[in-house]
Amino acid sequence: MSFSLWKHMKNVISRALHVAIEIICMACLVVHGQEEKAVPPVSPTKPTAAIAQVEARAQTMSRAEKEGRRKDRSRSKSPFRSFRWKKSPKTSGAVSDDEAATTEQSGIPDEDAFDGQLVRKHEWENTTTKASNRSWDKVYAVVRGPQLLFYKDAKAAKATPEQTFKGEAALSLHRANASVAQDYKKKKHVFRLKLDSGAEFLLQAHDDADMNNWISRINSQAETDSSGPSRSQTLPASAQKEDSKRRSFFTLKKS
Repeated sequence: MSFSLWKHMKNVISRALHVAIEIICMACLVVHGQEEKAVPPVSPTKPTAAIAQVEARAQTMSRAEKEGRRKDRSRSKSPFRSFRWKKSPKTSGAVSDDEAATTEQSGIPDEDAFDGQLVRKHEWENTTTKASNRSWDKVYAVVRGPQLLFYKDAKAAKATPEQTFKGEAALSLHRANASVAQDYKKKKHVFRLKLDSGAEFLLQAHDDADMNNWISRINSQAETDSSGPSRSQTLPASAQKEDSKRRSFFTLKKS
């Protein structure tokens, strides 16, 4: 009798434990469901006004960069500077960098200086020897008095006029001659410069008008230097008096 009672009580206790466990699980599920309902769903954060402004600026900057790249690609591959328009302070019209370089003075202290952008090729060292380097070089040329000087660019000519292109010496225009290079057909607007030493250069200008300006200026300077003032004009006043006395003494002695 005691064994059967103990078995019956064991079954009752196990059933009670199962029921209690089920009740606890149901209670946990109910509590969890209520907590999910109580917590509102988290909505995605919207971008603030500052972030929107930054994005707008980035878009405008990217557009400006694209336009700049397009302009760089469309620029001319001429040996002269790119053809960018700018407003001249003297005139209301638009003037290109090339025209400004070829028509305006560079601001070098010498009033008689004539300067501009050229592309140069050295052909002959003298009448019998060809130049060792006959490649085309982009230079900034300056006619100052009876000399022709070459610089790397306009800034070098203004800032350091004593530092010429590759340290070259100034070319003397005494008895020099400039003329259109009719025999040279590979490039346009090319004129030939022949020096008294026998050296020859090919120089390419921006256009025909610029080429003619260079030719006339070089030839006029060469003619002025070749003619030159008379000996009496180059002497000071005291020396002129002594020179006249010597001449009068010799003429009297001959008579």
